[in-house]
Amino acid sequence: MASSSSSSQFVRRNIAGSGALSHVYIQYPPFRFNVPDSSRMIYDDGSRSLLVPSGNKMFSWPVTWQSHSDTPNIIILENSHVLTARFSLDGKILAVQNSDYEVSFYNRESGVKFKHPSRSHTERILGLFWTDCPACDVIFVTTGGLELFALAPKLDAVKLVDVKPSQVSWYSYTHESRLVLLASGMQCKTFLCYQFSAGGIIRLPKFDASMRKVDETSKAAALTPKDVHIATMYGRVYCLQVDRLAMELNVYRFYRDAVVPQGTLPIYSDTVAFSVVDGVLLVHQLASKVVLLYDIFADLNTPISAPLPLLIRRDIAFTAVGTSEDSDISSHTESKKLGSTESNIYGDSWNFANPDIILDQENGILWKIHLDLEALAASSSNVPSLLAFLQRRKLDALLAKQLSMTVLHAIIIERRPLSLISEAMDVVNKSYSQFLRTRAASTITRQQATRSQVSASGNQPAHNRVTVEKDTSQSSITTDVTPEASGNVEKSLEDLSLSEAKSSSSVNALEEGQEVDGTVEDTHKSMTSDTIEISKNVLPSIAQGNVTVSAISPEEMHFHVFVLINDEMEVEASFLAASIIQYMQSAVTEKLKVPAEIQVLLIDLLAREKRYGEIMHFVRTKVVDPSKEVAKQLLQIGKSYHPIFMLGLNMLRQLSFHGEYLSEILQQGRLLEALRYARQNRVEAVPPSTFLELAAASHDRQKLACVMRFCLDFVPSFETTSEYQTYSAVLNQQKLVLA
Repeated sequence: MASSSSSSQFVRRNIAGSGALSHVYIQYPPFRFNVPDSSRMIYDDGSRSLLVPSGNKMFSWPVTWQSHSDTPNIIILENSHVLTARFSLDGKILAVQNSDYEVSFYNRESGVKFKHPSRSHTERILGLFWTDCPACDVIFVTTGGLELFALAPKLDAVKLVDVKPSQVSWYSYTHESRLVLLASGMQCKTFLCYQFSAGGIIRLPKFDASMRKVDETSKAAALTPKDVHIATMYGRVYCLQVDRLAMELNVYRFYRDAVVPQGTLPIYSDTVAFSVVDGVLLVHQLASKVVLLYDIFADLNTPISAPLPLLIRRDIAFTAVGTSEDSDISSHTESKKLGSTESNIYGDSWNFANPDIILDQENGILWKIHLDLEALAASSSNVPSLLAFLQRRKLDALLAKQLSMTVLHAIIIERRPLSLISEAMDVVNKSYSQFLRTRAASTITRQQATRSQVSASGNQPAHNRVTVEKDTSQSSITTDVTPEASGNVEKSLEDLSLSEAKSSSSVNALEEGQEVDGTVEDTHKSMTSDTIEISKNVLPSIAQGNVTVSAISPEEMHFHVFVLINDEMEVEASFLAASIIQYMQSAVTEKLKVPAEIQVLLIDLLAREKRYGEIMHFVRTKVVDPSKEVAKQLLQIGKSYHPIFMLGLNMLRQLSFHGEYLSEILQQGRLLEALRYARQNRVEAVPPSTFLELAAASHDRQKLACVMRFCLDFVPSFETTSEYQTYSAVLNQQKLVLA
């Protein structure tokens, strides 16, 4: 998707700045708070909450861009010293790390408060996180490893259930991946990883980060938490490691039995930050204040767009939060204002949170990063790559679908080469085929999961019942991403789509924040078993087909691309027909059913240019599928070319549309043939009066007598009908005696 001239004009929304251009933007107004005496804010990616400690209070807001709450939740703390804090996945319990050796818990519903110290005073607590793993509920990361705790049934205490010993210098964790990375060693470049998913605990193999040395005698600088980032892209888990000496970004992909290097990317600043928006990797070059976009399904070594700045986009429909009249907040007269921060992009107080959040600590602002799909589409000249990129979008799937159809419309009316059109059709049909397979698999696994839950609900232990209920209540905001087996480095797109179909959609979307549920699979297990595990907690809306997706159905291609072009008459009928043929060939390859409406349109386009031979060839070779709609179109065209009329008539007979077939041959006056056909096929759709009227209108007394005999022999109780009386009188008047 190299930047170049646009293949079509796209509608652009206003971007801040005169003549500004960007492929990535943050929405204004932002998510902001106004809390007196607050020094910092914490983004909890597990519960998707913004936490702001102030004195002995913890203010929190749910971070959502669909609905906004001005009133924060407030929890009174026993200790005003807060190192970090996280809500449980169901939002009921707040865990606050007060020191290196103690964590306090606050039950929001019951008001119960309790504390838990570290297991050993020689081991410092580095942090904590909640999990939906069946074995535990909350995990402490200490300098001595991991401490796994389970909540008591009454949610008033935690109990140590397991310890994963390891020397730990620092750690990194994202709820999206369910993966914790533990750094150790003199240079902190040896990593041990665990995934705590709904399917259990998985330990991944250790690996060493690649570090360049100045010379053989020197040592590379030690890695810090800012140098390592866990990124989840399209349901796959990656590790991004910055080598500041080499000015490179090393990319690793996690599998159950290996960590595989994926390559290196150049960085142009020793200060970089990372975000992932809808599966796209954003590398923020903080010094130059530009952002580079990479798509792992395209070419990881080449950005999908030119380096452009991150801009602010205004949206008057957005309402800022945190401006409540609550006395705890409004009494602060020196409230923080946005002010000059509109132009202060990549400020020193900016912190980047997983996956697409920016925290402006100085101004008390939370930004969300968005992709500008319209700008990306307008700057791309590689149509197949652009369409593939748009078809992978989940967060803004509706816009991606509209842009995809705009691109398809444009390449046809611009008479681009048929080879390019064919490639574009392959992209959209492959995407839709994957969606259909995903939906079918999701339906099956959803039914299996429902049966399993029903059978297991009666015999769950007390603690496990609490965990299961918590997971179910938060299914829309939790995720569990699969580091796959190294034996399947090039995982099929079908499996990827299955993983993405389970994503929490912001439509919805898409694909989507985007989150995936699954487990890690090793090289010795089949991809079939991996697929079943990934789909365990699939969203009902996916299985029922209620989610907006970027994939374009054949019906949408017909109404929003082909019919539109045909109505506008912006391209010759022959070229549009050729484009439709390319689409149909691609659909057959992907085993998609081509709607009869598309085939009717193709026949109509060919008939306009009197290409009757091609029409007959397509019908006889089943390029055009037999259908009632196609048959009627052939009959209509056949008025000008009789062989095609006969093709349409034969198609009706082959498809057993007896009523329509009889109507056609009766219109041709083939009355006796119609009688034989009705008798052979026991057709009751055409009433006897139709045959009798036609026979009488022919003024052929013998023909009328034949029809009367037919009705007497094969129509029950015909002698009692008014038609019998009427037409018997006609025959008697003509002095013709029935045999």
